[in-house]
Amino acid sequence: HFQSLEAEGGMEIALTRGKVLQHIQETAMGRNRALAQRKQAITGVSEFANVEEASVARKPVDLVAVSARVRLDVKGPESDVRGEGMALVSEAFNAACHGATLTSITRSLAGDEPAATMKPLPNPRQAHAYEALRDRSDAHMKNTGQRPSAFLCNLGPIPKHKARATFAAGLINAGGIVAIDNDGFSNVDEAARAFKEANTSIAILCGSDDQYPEWVSTLAPALKASGASYLLLAGRPSAELQEQYRGAGVDDFIFMGCDVPATINTLMTQLGVL
Repeated sequence: HFQSLEAEGGMEIALTRGKVLQHIQETAMGRNRALAQRKQAITGVSEFANVEEASVARKPVDLVAVSARVRLDVKGPESDVRGEGMALVSEAFNAACHGATLTSITRSLAGDEPAATMKPLPNPRQAHAYEALRDRSDAHMKNTGQRPSAFLCNLGPIPKHKARATFAAGLINAGGIVAIDNDGFSNVDEAARAFKEANTSIAILCGSDDQYPEWVSTLAPALKASGASYLLLAGRPSAELQEQYRGAGVDDFIFMGCDVPATINTLMTQLGVL
């Protein structure tokens, strides 16, 4: 890759003509898509997220101390050339502290030479989409005293629903939504009653593919009647079954490969999380 850049005139040409920017954007697009679909993981963010994790405490940067350090380096024993260079660094640092932009500093250093221009290279955090959702959850917690939550409507005994329930909990935890879990329900009335007591308007049906045809037709309407404003089903049934389940009251489906941030954003909106 570097040899191809050199063959086309070097890094300056690649930057000013946008080739580096294009390459970064294409790579970032693929990575972001993989992260959104949880095909690529960021441990602690998109996978194994801790909803109650405390924010990292950062000490503010002491600009005065940094400036003093720069001045100390300038006065140290070095050659005239290095001393001149460090003096420029010190002046540029002080100018930045007083509001000078990188552009203005660069132009000043360039003197009479024409300035080269390029579109800025992006510097996004890969975890940004998930972190933005976690920020919404934190703000909701601060404003209301509780985090947004969703009820896992687990069907039947643990071996039947555990895999899908674990998947669903991991998916919504990545966006700061608490999963209200349980050991499963033996009938529709029991499940609807538990949902009503859960103090949320989101329910996620978690079971095996062979359970859904038996449960959904009666459970989905019962959950809607009990106050579910939005109902998800964990799994990816056939198009025919999806249409049938939607007719019963299921609003959407979550599965490996779905757009997780978009799904959680919808849930946040349904829950009134600003």
